[in-house]
Amino acid sequence: MDLSLDGTPKGRLIQWQKENANSTVFQGIWDAAAAGMEQVRAADLLEQKPDTVGTLKLPTVQTLLTRLTARGYVTVTKNGHTNLYSAAISESDYRRLAARDFIQNVCRESTSSLLTALVADGLVEDGDIEELRALLHPCDGEKK
Repeated sequence: MDLSLDGTPKGRLIQWQKENANSTVFQGIWDAAAAGMEQVRAADLLEQKPDTVGTLKLPTVQTLLTRLTARGYVTVTKNGHTNLYSAAISESDYRRLAARDFIQNVCRESTSSLLTALVADGLVEDGDIEELRALLHPCDGEKK
């Protein structure tokens, strides 16, 4: 089996890269909405996000938008020959779904392996640990 440098099988790594591209496009839609554009064209995303979405080609962005629409994450409205896109789910809901998908598909359903990698790479700070502790043991902070 062909492995990447970090030991992740290439197929799962490629899937993760696709999801990362989806997230990049989706972030462009949320950012546009925050700036007052409720609906955007694929070309708008390329223009407004040159450092992220703009690194992709227009047909790639259109394909990603089609996939996000098929999943029910994005809605599309036709305006003549132009497709206008808007978010169908919130950013927090998408992030939860993406995290679950990442753990299932890349981490082989092992949350502990993900957390171990994050800690080993120095990506978890003390505040993060306290947040996790509070989520896992909500009654620990209460007086008895």
